Amino acid sequence: MNIRKIVTKAGGCKGLEVHYIKMDENKGKVGEVTKTEYKRPIQLNLDKQFRELRYFLLEIAGILNGSENKMEKDYAISDCRVTGIKLESDSFALIGDYTVIGNKRMKLETPLLTEDDEYANYEAVKGILESIVEETELYMNDKVVLNNDELVERWINYGNDKKVDKGAYENMSVEEKKAFHIKVLEEGYGIMVMDYGDISVLDESKLKEIEEEFMPQFEGKKQDFVVEVGFKKEPSENAEITDHKDLSEEKNEFEIGDASEIIIPVKEKVKK
Repeated sequence: MNIRKIVTKAGGCKGLEVHYIKMDENKGKVGEVTKTEYKRPIQLNLDKQFRELRYFLLEIAGILNGSENKMEKDYAISDCRVTGIKLESDSFALIGDYTVIGNKRMKLETPLLTEDDEYANYEAVKGILESIVEETELYMNDKVVLNNDELVERWINYGNDKKVDKGAYENMSVEEKKAFHIKVLEEGYGIMVMDYGDISVLDESKLKEIEEEFMPQFEGKKQDFVVEVGFKKEPSENAEITDHKDLSEEKNEFEIGDASEIIIPVKEKVKK
């Protein structure tokens, strides 16, 4: 697979758009560029790689030139988002935006840069881009597992909640964090969340009953995911679960930790 372009949706919270070329197995030659949209959130490692590119986007755009002190540099980086990359053999381009006045943002897109352009940090950027491609291929092939802490952290980092920043979240009580996690997962990501306390015993018949009761609420609506509900293999002390479905081998799991204590494997609807 030859990835040519990656675009994040809502900072990766709403998935990726990936443009790639792959071999046509029937004809034995390189095929045309294919665009595929993925709805599930990206993993934290991939998100961090995109965030590492912010400094380089600002540097190439001339917004940072090396004369800034650490505070000025950090402030500029915090106002920048990298939302996509373009790749062409030995060249690359970075795409993003930057806060200029109030909440207004200016779009940024670098030209395609090659080693011949003598950009000082060319190799550093290439290294990050290689990691992004590797993480994207894992994401495309369902080789990553997300947990609720990652999802909520990225939701806050991207500024999706205007009232809750990192400091406000860290000052929340355990119960407040739990409520916030559930709100973000349900309202932000379109994931149905159920607490251990809602059900005392889970077996195959109970799982089927849950699916029949709750799944129709999500079918045909705007949620990005079709959700099956299961439970963690290590229930909390307060739970009275005598049997549970082992979901450790399922793909596309969201491991919900102490905040809501469930596992939600996700079946994704992919647009091609």
